[in-house]
Amino acid sequence: MNRWLKYLLEECQLNQKTEKAILHMQELVEDLNFELRLITNNLRPPILSDLGLFPAIELMCKEIMFEKLLLISLEMPDVDREKRFKEEVELAAYRFLQEGIMNAVERSGANKLKIQIELNEAALELTVSDSGKGFDTSQIENWSLTGAHFGIVGMKERIESLGGNFQISSAIHRGTLLKASIPII
Repeated sequence: MNRWLKYLLEECQLNQKTEKAILHMQELVEDLNFELRLITNNLRPPILSDLGLFPAIELMCKEIMFEKLLLISLEMPDVDREKRFKEEVELAAYRFLQEGIMNAVERSGANKLKIQIELNEAALELTVSDSGKGFDTSQIENWSLTGAHFGIVGMKERIESLGGNFQISSAIHRGTLLKASIPII
């Protein structure tokens, strides 16, 4: 579309009003291209494809700590940083941690998070915990009905669609623990 608009500007005789309209359309197309790139990067972050799950998680944690002035303790004992998994497993794990961290940043009031990643023969075990304000877990069932908290509802659906398990433990003034187990075989 941008090329056709450029062609019209360069090759056709236009009045001032038409030229102004085409220039405006070019700006809109450029904005849409930028937005589309952002959306596609969010669907599958290039860093995940380029570096793999564990380095991508480390980089994500560093970036969030820098941007949000938050301390994240990332524990990955005995995890081979170079290990790769199926694309859908890596994406689900990355999104689970990303959403878990961002929920804690935006809602918990905590200034420290703990992330644990363990790998066994059958599954990738992921945990995000904070010592923030917590919430009433009895409300979770209503979230999918009311359209609230799409992030947690989406996390649960994504992990369960891969045959995994998703758990939330929280209590008012006692923090929140999100746990996911994603099959890798």
